[in-house]
Amino acid sequence: MPFDRSSVPVMVADDARRIVAANAAACELLGTDRKALLACTIDGLTPPERLVDQEIRWAAFRSAGSQRGTFELLLPRGHRVTVEYSAFANVAPSRHLVILAPAPATVDSWEAHETPRRHLSEREREVLTRVAMGDSSLEIARTLGIAPATVETHVRHCLAKLDARNRAHAITLGLQSGEITMDPDTPKP
Repeated sequence: MPFDRSSVPVMVADDARRIVAANAAACELLGTDRKALLACTIDGLTPPERLVDQEIRWAAFRSAGSQRGTFELLLPRGHRVTVEYSAFANVAPSRHLVILAPAPATVDSWEAHETPRRHLSEREREVLTRVAMGDSSLEIARTLGIAPATVETHVRHCLAKLDARNRAHAITLGLQSGEITMDPDTPKP
């Protein structure tokens, strides 16, 4: 998958809620190896006390097309970790993308940001999409025929326009707002 090299923790689940892909950043955040994570389901990562309304949450997610929030996960080795997540239904047929971030206790939740956002330029969308796909600044610069410093300038502009705290947050906000997609070859309408 294109996100394998990304430093943004990402997982993909199928319609049966099985984890079918996870990058190294997700494994690191969750403190588990890829093999163990790919043996999990969303239900298996859900603490028992939260399973009672799992079907309702899943149906709401599929109906809305996206969901975000803070959630405590029960990991394969038995420990728990709280993460902020943004999930997007059907990014590919029967595939659902989950972007994770540590849930800092001292930072307001993502929902608290009500600052109006400015739209990204076409070039900023290209750069942020390629960041989301795991390309390095040097790879992006080569692909787009610009200097690596220009790539970093575009990333800073994306962070400012989206009112994002970091690259992962910018990717999440960009996906949620429709500013970017996970397909770098799909032009923005």
